[in-house]
Amino acid sequence: MKYLLISILLIFYLNIYSQNSKYVLWYYPSNVNNVYGVMITVSPDYSDSIRCQPKVHGIELDLTPEELLLSGFTFAYLFYKPFYEVDIKTINNVNLKTVNGVRIGFTDMEESIINGINLSLGDNLASKTNGLTISMLRRKNQNCNGVGVSLIANLDNSCNGIQIGLINKCSDLKGFQFGLWNKNQKRSLPIINWSFN
Repeated sequence: MKYLLISILLIFYLNIYSQNSKYVLWYYPSNVNNVYGVMITVSPDYSDSIRCQPKVHGIELDLTPEELLLSGFTFAYLFYKPFYEVDIKTINNVNLKTVNGVRIGFTDMEESIINGINLSLGDNLASKTNGLTISMLRRKNQNCNGVGVSLIANLDNSCNGIQIGLINKCSDLKGFQFGLWNKNQKRSLPIINWSFN
C-alpha cells in the first residue's frame, strides 16, 4: 500500500511539474508534447491554430461526444451523399497528432498519424496509418501502410498492403484488395484485385 501511494504521488508530481511530457494518464486538448501512457481525448481540435499536437506513446481513448454523434448518423449520411464520392483530405505532415501504439475511438475525424492499431466504431477519416486499421463503417486514409479493414468501404489515396471490405478503392495501390468490388489504378474487379506498381 505504501509503494502504491508513493507511485501515485510521484506520477502526480511528474504530471504537474513537467510541462512538455505527461505520464500514465492525461487528456487532450492540452499543450503537451508527449504523453507516455493513456491519453483521453475529450474534445477534437479542428482549428488550424498552433496548438501543440502531442505524440502519444501508448493508448489514445477518443471519448469525444461530437464524434459519437457522428458515428450514429453515418448511415443516414451515406444515403445523403454516397461514401464513394467523398474526397479524401490531403494531409499536411507538419504538426500532426501522432499515436505510437493503439488508438480507440468512435470516429476519427482529426488529421493524425497512427503507428500501430487504430480501431473506430464509425468512420476513420483523414489519417495516415502504419499498421492495422479497423473501422466498423468506412475507412478513408491519405496513406495506409499495412492492413485496412472496414465493413462498408476502404478508400485510400495510397495503400501499401491490403484492403478488406465490401468496396475497396485506391488511387495508388501496392498490394491486394479483397471485397465485393475492388478498384485501383490498373483495374476494377470483384472479389480480389491487386497492383504492385
